[in-house]
Amino acid sequence: RADPGPLQDFCLADLNSPLFINGYPCRNPALATSDDFIYSGFKQAPSGFDQWGLNVTFVTAGQFPALNTLGLTINRCVLLPGGSTQFRTNPRASSLVMATEGEILEGFYSTNDNQLYVKRLTPGDLFIIPPGLMHFTVNVGTGNATFYASLNSQNPGGQIVGLMDETVIAHLKAQYPNVVSQMLPSVNDRINSKIPVIKLPL
Repeated sequence: RADPGPLQDFCLADLNSPLFINGYPCRNPALATSDDFIYSGFKQAPSGFDQWGLNVTFVTAGQFPALNTLGLTINRCVLLPGGSTQFRTNPRASSLVMATEGEILEGFYSTNDNQLYVKRLTPGDLFIIPPGLMHFTVNVGTGNATFYASLNSQNPGGQIVGLMDETVIAHLKAQYPNVVSQMLPSVNDRINSKIPVIKLPL
């Protein structure tokens, strides 16, 4: 696990506490009920998609107080046809991705010569993203695609890296020419139009 272990069976987050600590203060455990340990938000259909065709339902201790101190976060991600995530990292956690609907490409870069690892996932497939590595997801099916990402930290962190470069596009085109040859350039255009290119001084 990425986080320190808890010192008690559970620590239901007190979201109204004025204290600012690493995590959330605990509510009185004597007042806990079975209802505190269930979250039903994933039953609700996604509403609204961003400019990349992505809808994310985040479930952290802020939405599900029973997760407090347990070192877990889970997200549901829904992609429209041709939709994608941006390049992103989670610096404090590994991410276990499970496809449940449609078809997606899930990939990441290692720190060893920027090696790209990518697989096409269908419902029931799992794919692991090691902590801190740049990764991405693309819907390559004809309908919506849904996947869940479970992370082994209460606060895994998230950084948007930005551009899908031509090396990635060329690699994916070579492996999946029938499904991405027309789609990936438009993904790149959408990303480039929203995120500025930052030039570093030499």
